[in-house]
Amino acid sequence: MRRRATIALTVLATALVAPAAANADTCSATTIVPTSASVAAAVDATLCLANQQRAAAGAPPLTLDPGLTAMASAYAQRMVAGRFFSHTSPAGDGLVDRLAAIGDDVDTAGENLYWGETAMATPAATIDGWMNSPEHRDNLLDPDFHRVGIGIVPGAPKLVPGPSATVVADFDSGSPVVAHSSSVSAPRPRTAHRAPRATTPKGAVKAWFEAARLGDEQGFCRVQDNNLLQRLYGKIGHGGIQACVATFRAVPTLPAASQLRFAKVRTSGAKATGTVVAAGHPVPFAARRFNGHWKLHSLGR
Repeated sequence: MRRRATIALTVLATALVAPAAANADTCSATTIVPTSASVAAAVDATLCLANQQRAAAGAPPLTLDPGLTAMASAYAQRMVAGRFFSHTSPAGDGLVDRLAAIGDDVDTAGENLYWGETAMATPAATIDGWMNSPEHRDNLLDPDFHRVGIGIVPGAPKLVPGPSATVVADFDSGSPVVAHSSSVSAPRPRTAHRAPRATTPKGAVKAWFEAARLGDEQGFCRVQDNNLLQRLYGKIGHGGIQACVATFRAVPTLPAASQLRFAKVRTSGAKATGTVVAAGHPVPFAARRFNGHWKLHSLGR
């Protein structure tokens, strides 16, 4: 099972970023600061705005899942009560542990966190914050995700003077089982490639070669981090992936992953460098780890 998680450290700072183009006019309660009496309305608004963004990106709509929502709500409550803001609790449990506790054993899952105060505590501010952060945007628009749990709790993971809210969104690739009135229909993508989630630096290199050889444009583009996307296509995040997909051409003459040889690989924390030998030619590479999986940071000289 592959897991992805990103943390939205976009709290009040999102006020300095241009808002994303969500059409809040067709979603209700998008500008409320959640209270105990309006949490349900805030969840509906957050889902509605998220599905508008997915519709614009050509991704299928998310369905609100009761089990994931209960899990997300419980974790948001823990963060507020414990005054921490992280995917891993002080007790050491992370997203994988929380999913296992509810019996969720899907192929891919992800998590976005957010908290804001006063005007930055609204559903609109939450979605804008995620859309203006490449890693969080990737989770929000990922076509592999079909279900979401949205937990919203009044309060913040730190002491603040004004009204605030903490938000947890847990995504997974399971089949939708519950219809929801706030869902916005969207066309399904023409392709259904599963993006690789490499668990080692070598795995990221192998995934890149294999995707290029087999014509898997989604896998090829998604295994590249923002540095490589920016250098090759001039864009990062979802925009970089789209630009990569648009220019992708398969290279069937590349060696298969099983034929690659690695002369050396050095790993230090979340960074790795090494040399892969492909068809007798040494190629230097660098990789970075993001929440348990690796992406290519650079390839070649």
